[in-house]
Amino acid sequence: MSCGRRHARRRSGSTPRTRLCAIGSRARSTTCSARAPDRDASDWTPHHSRGKAGARPSVSSSCEDASSPTGEIMSSRTKPSRFGRLRGILAVVVVIVLMGWFATENREALTKVYSTITEALPTSSQAQPVPDGAWLESGPTSIDPQQLASLDVAEQDRSEDDYERDEFGDGWASVGDGCDTRDQILNRDLVEITYEDGSDCEATDGTLHDPYTGITIDGNLSEDVQIDHIVSLSDAWYSGAEDWSSEKREAFANDSANLVAVDASANMSKSDDSIAEWYPGWDAPSDVAECRYAAQYVDVLAIYDLSVTSDDYKMLKKLETDCEELA
Repeated sequence: MSCGRRHARRRSGSTPRTRLCAIGSRARSTTCSARAPDRDASDWTPHHSRGKAGARPSVSSSCEDASSPTGEIMSSRTKPSRFGRLRGILAVVVVIVLMGWFATENREALTKVYSTITEALPTSSQAQPVPDGAWLESGPTSIDPQQLASLDVAEQDRSEDDYERDEFGDGWASVGDGCDTRDQILNRDLVEITYEDGSDCEATDGTLHDPYTGITIDGNLSEDVQIDHIVSLSDAWYSGAEDWSSEKREAFANDSANLVAVDASANMSKSDDSIAEWYPGWDAPSDVAECRYAAQYVDVLAIYDLSVTSDDYKMLKKLETDCEELA
């Protein structure tokens, strides 16, 4: 017989199938069997881990190919029937409907799961903010209109250039227990402070979240951190402080309302500039920092009855408007 490997024995349980076999130019029908080799459960290998050695055994068949009535070879693979295609489409539709029902019935639970996952993922729009130092949290972030309106606008006469730092006292004033104003401000504005042995106020180490630059400073406090006068002593001198008593000037220089711990380089860059001189070149880390400074600047001027130049006043009026939304 020419019906390929007709001598193969049909095993029990196999399903016979009929195909065409050609003998010369004649075609006839014959029955051939095909089944997968019996495998024990221990022979099972996960599909994703099969290699050549663990490949799934191929189906053995007594008739792999068939000949057409004209003697042409026909593939054992045939196109799926229309019913088969419809059955596949129906299965997909059923899955979609079930998924839609599940999503509708469990929308709240799904939303919570999605939110939990997305919040845990780092994103480019979730930048870690620099924590505010105590100074940013300790006062207003908008200018008091009444305080600003009460300020005298007057040009400064700096022709004599007679400002001297020691007119405001000899350095930082003592606040008792061997500590001074600088220690007091460091304790207010820093976190994670380490103190000198035997002291509960003399800071030797700590962390500053600098309101002028937005950077975080750790390390040598004596070199990296300075105390800035918000209204500089020089600016105060030419705005009315030259007429004060020495006691009042020293009190002004040590008033915590006019002091803030900042990055040393930022303080030196600001120097004795007034707000109109400093703000245009200041790259403030946030609107809060910018408006907090402006509000405190006006507060100090109003408390000590100091005047402002016309340029300073224009700048403060602009900031009054810009900072209203932070009130």
